[in-house]
This record gives sequence, structure tokens and C-alpha cells, in this order.
Amino acid sequence: SDSREDLSREERARLGTGAATGVRTDTIMLLQAHGFGGSAVLVSIPRDSHVTIPGHGKNKINAAYALGGPKLLIATVEQATGIKVDRFVMTGLGGFAGVVDAMGGVRLCPKRAMKDAKAHLDVAKGCQTMDGKTALGYARARYSDPLGDLGRVQRQREVLAAIANKLMSPSVLLVPWRAGPAAVAGGNALTVDSTTMPWSLAQVVLGMRSVTGD
Repeated sequence: SDSREDLSREERARLGTGAATGVRTDTIMLLQAHGFGGSAVLVSIPRDSHVTIPGHGKNKINAAYALGGPKLLIATVEQATGIKVDRFVMTGLGGFAGVVDAMGGVRLCPKRAMKDAKAHLDVAKGCQTMDGKTALGYARARYSDPLGDLGRVQRQREVLAAIANKLMSPSVLLVPWRAGPAAVAGGNALTVDSTTMPWSLAQVVLGMRSVTGD
């Protein structure tokens, strides 16, 4: 979600989110996971995709959440893809950054130097550890990428892979002062549907790690 409602003025300034009102989906991903450790498929749906939103005609898909919350977003995705959605998991901008900071940052490898004023991003080419603010900017930057939304989708998958791998690594799982804060930050960061259980979230993390290269 791109909502700024849960962020203070200081947090909005630090994370470079701006002060846009309302709630939309900042990014949409559809994950198909088979058991624990099984195969998985992750499909990114560009936020500017023009689709039919049930009851609201044609519009960008990221408007579905603003018009009718999770239920309308799910109905829109199901109609556009023909795939039944079983679970819903959402995080916000602050929660995303908070999880990364709680783990002590994540290692990311930009293929080129990136400078994006709107995302408050200025990073060099090559592998480096990014804190929550920088990782959020790296995942959200779109105006500085020649591939636009498609390049943004690739970077989002890269960041999610880094988060999933770090969460499941011994350096977090076996270190109490990292595992505890990461668990608290993750719990506070996520909104789920009423049928989602802890093992479902574990399946999401394992699925993310499976489809993103490790």
C-alpha cells in the first residue's frame, strides 16, 4: 500500500514518500506456492495496467484498492488473470522499511548508479548493504529507470528476494537481537485476511525465496 496515513511528518520526510492522500496499491504481486519448499511462481502486475474493475469500468489496476479495498482488488485480479486468490497479505511503506532496518539492512546489487529525486534515492553501481530508507527508494524508483514500471518490478523482486533470504538466514534466525526485532517489525508491518495463519506467512516467505533465485 502507498498509504502515508500511518506515517508521521518526520517519517514521511525521512523515507521520501511525499504526502499524497488516499490509499492505493504501490505494487501488486501474485504468488503461487506449493507446500513448504516446493515450487513457486511469482507474477508482478504493473500498477498502471489498464483493466476492468468490477462495477467501476476501465481504470488502472492500482485504483481497485482505493475504490473497494482488498475485496475489490482481489476480484479485479481474479477477473484479469482467471486465477483464484486464496490469501491476502499487505504491507505499507513504513512497515517495509522497518522490516529491513530490523534485520540490519539487506544486500542489493544495482546494475547501474541510480539517482531519483522523487524516491530520495542516490546509490552507486554494485553490491552494497542498504538500510530500510534506501531499500524502499530502490524498490519504488520509477522515473529514473529507462524501463519505467517494468524496471521497477524487477527491482522489487530483487529487494523481496534479499528480504526473504535475510529473514531465513542464520544471521537473523539464530541471533536473538535480530530475530526478535525482525519478528516484531514483520508482525506490525503486515495486514492479512482472516484465514491467513502463521504457516501461510512462512509459505509466502519460502515461496518468495524460491522464485527469486535462491
